[in-house]
Amino acid sequence: MSTVNLKRVDISAYTREEAEELLAEKMSIDVDVNATQAWKNAGSPVQNTPEFKEFVSNYFETKIKKAGRGFVIIYEPGSADTRTRPYTVDDVVNEKGKRKFKMTYVLVDKATGQILLKNQESKAAAKEAAKELFKSGEFKGKASCYYTKEVVEGEPLAFEIAYEPSKNARKGVYLFFGVEK
Repeated sequence: MSTVNLKRVDISAYTREEAEELLAEKMSIDVDVNATQAWKNAGSPVQNTPEFKEFVSNYFETKIKKAGRGFVIIYEPGSADTRTRPYTVDDVVNEKGKRKFKMTYVLVDKATGQILLKNQESKAAAKEAAKELFKSGEFKGKASCYYTKEVVEGEPLAFEIAYEPSKNARKGVYLFFGVEK
């Protein structure tokens, strides 16, 4: 088999399983061979060197031999995030006085979820503004209008939340090779 069609995809992920899921989005091969030990036995040739390219080519031709299959070299192993609550929450203190709310009509595109307009006047005014979107040609599709309340006075922010993995979690580098079906 010619190695001209041999493709390489580098993926950074926390685990091999996660890397294979990301690989499925980029390339359609079945990865059932881990070539990491063979790569180490070959002296761990550095990427993009002639020795590395020769190792990859030889490994594919001797072990895989057919399209639709491939192998992985775990260049740098990852470590999964093991926290059960991988986030931090910071409450925002309201220092701007008592919050006052106002009824807001929010027009949302049904297909994308994008907010098309907000109106705080009245339902009739919101309908007219929505009709103008269609008349002007700015929007062509289906939309829904929702009642919401927005903060017009006071602190509109309630809290902030951020992803925080465990201290030992780190992404690894997984090199996938194969010939697509």
